[in-house]
Amino acid sequence: MNTRQLLYLITCARTGSIAAAARELDIAQPSISQQLAALEHELKTRLLERDHKGVRLTAAGQRFLPVASTALQQLEGAKVALQESAADPFGRVVIGMTQPTGNALAIPLFADINRRYPGIELDLYTGLSSRLYEQLRKGEVDLLVCPEDASSHMGMVSEPLLTERLFLAVSTRADGDYAQLASRDSLRFSELANYQVMYTSEQDSLGFRVAQYEKLTGVRLQRQIPFGQLLTSMRYVAEGYGLMICSTTAAYPQVRQGEVKLLPVIEPDMTRQMNLVYLHEYKQNAAFIRVVEAIRQQCQQLVDDGTWVTTEAPR
Repeated sequence: MNTRQLLYLITCARTGSIAAAARELDIAQPSISQQLAALEHELKTRLLERDHKGVRLTAAGQRFLPVASTALQQLEGAKVALQESAADPFGRVVIGMTQPTGNALAIPLFADINRRYPGIELDLYTGLSSRLYEQLRKGEVDLLVCPEDASSHMGMVSEPLLTERLFLAVSTRADGDYAQLASRDSLRFSELANYQVMYTSEQDSLGFRVAQYEKLTGVRLQRQIPFGQLLTSMRYVAEGYGLMICSTTAAYPQVRQGEVKLLPVIEPDMTRQMNLVYLHEYKQNAAFIRVVEAIRQQCQQLVDDGTWVTTEAPR
């Protein structure tokens, strides 16, 4: 028995398919099948049932899976303990963030990690949440700072980080109907239906959340497709050409420069929960733990200085 066999079993059980496990682990499918067969031969019992739909755990497999998961975690912990004989954690941690989150969080987080933990190497991916969840599932990123969307979250751990308020961004120098909006202090969700509003598709976190509010209220919004980059879309709003649903992290530079005003969307209040997301089998070494701690601390700082407007502080 070896750790590869345990990892292959855990991944197959989570994905429900040897082919899917092979794609995720970037390993040839026959290699996984051979290793699983060797494991079953050694244990003298079948752990997986195979049919045209994929694979599922047998009763014996269900009993063995938590043992395999614990064994891998203990081995990884022992490895980390040996590697980190020095006090300072080290290693590479790849983080995925949506563009609005990265807009405010990335620079202070990287500066904090570089100052306190020079042995930790951070890498960052930003993009739509649907793409980030796919990257996490493929092992291209280790950790997401991301809201929930329509993606499958099977096999993932999602820890609450904070609940952000959502706003309507409008230019402060627009004319006509937009000028009237800019004079308001808030806007009811039902009133959003009177305007074309930029937000992402339902596959992404913001569009997913809007769809939930549409279902709750019975109000259907007029969606305008945003540009690919947040900066371009926000410039479009700042120049008075359109409106956007967003968090304060998406627009805080334009708000501080007086170019954009954010109107709270009320009745009901629009909010979105932000989470820390990682795979169940991810090995939480010291570098990972320190990065998570730093994320929580930097988020709290953003809340305290008003950059990130939330309904509750980070935990």
